[in-house]
Amino acid sequence: MLGYLGAFIIAHFAEWPFLVTMPVVIGGVLFSMLIGIIFGILPADKASKIDPISSLHFE
Repeated sequence: MLGYLGAFIIAHFAEWPFLVTMPVVIGGVLFSMLIGIIFGILPADKASKIDPISSLHFE
């Protein structure tokens, strides 16, 4: 929302057309959520398969 508002203010004062549409904003948010979920689940899944004692052991 901050980026949306910033683009609106800049477009208003610079007298440019406001080109940010709500579908683009929603698509960007959904894409970011998908990336966050994928790259959050993959390391967590890998870490859940490791023995906790061996992961604390320093070599």
